[in-house]
This record gives sequence, C-alpha cells and structure tokens, in this order.
Amino acid sequence: MSRLIVPLDTHMHRICRAFKLTKRKQADMRAATEITAAFRMIAPEDPVRYDFALTRLGIRDDTDMAAFLKQCGVMPLS
Repeated sequence: MSRLIVPLDTHMHRICRAFKLTKRKQADMRAATEITAAFRMIAPEDPVRYDFALTRLGIRDDTDMAAFLKQCGVMPLS
C-alpha cells in the first residue's frame, strides 16, 4: 500500500488544489505524485487512505464545497 499513487480524477484534483496539495492545473501524473507525496507525509504506510472520502465530497451534489473548505480554513480557488 505504501507504494500506491493516488488515483486522480477531476473531483480529487479540485479538492487537492483547494487544499494546496498541488499547484498543477492539470490532473496528470505529476499532480498525482505531488498529492501522493503530501498524503505520504500524513500516512506513510497508506498514502491513498483518504482518496475515497475526499473524492466523494467532490462527487456529491448535496455538498457545499465552499462551506466545507471554509470550515477547514481553506479559501476556495477562484
């Protein structure tokens, strides 16, 4: 598990950019490795641990993403 790379779709990419885990504007392999490196600092044994939870936030249409980010102390991207 420690060698996995975060699967990066549009939803995960948007959330990770908001949390400043990557500055890349494209959801490409470089962005995925940057995000994985950030998660690896939190959970070295399983850097993809948070994938499902964060991706679901982006997928659900009943989630107020701006309110969630504000609660986390993160300013939404323009």
